[in-house]
Amino acid sequence: MSRFKDLPLEFSPGDKHRYCNSGYLLLARIIEEASGMPYREFVQQRLFDVAALTHTYCDGQTHIIHHRAAGYSRWGGKLRNAAYVIFENDYWCRQHHVERP
Repeated sequence: MSRFKDLPLEFSPGDKHRYCNSGYLLLARIIEEASGMPYREFVQQRLFDVAALTHTYCDGQTHIIHHRAAGYSRWGGKLRNAAYVIFENDYWCRQHHVERP
């Protein structure tokens, strides 16, 4: 969480809107601290198992997902295949989203 402490704001709160996943990274870390368990374990036990979501899980490199949908990104005005994001530390927010100046 200390990586957020010294980052400057891009604009004053309420002036603009810019989507960013950093809040989810913070939330996952808060969940770990409060529950005393890894985020992936917490989500599995407290959400997916309770709701009987038997085909739902935190994504990672261990599951083979047949017919996984492919994503696209725009590069130079043209569509291209998006790179697959590898989820580290069970968080779906990537570090470059946080450290970008």
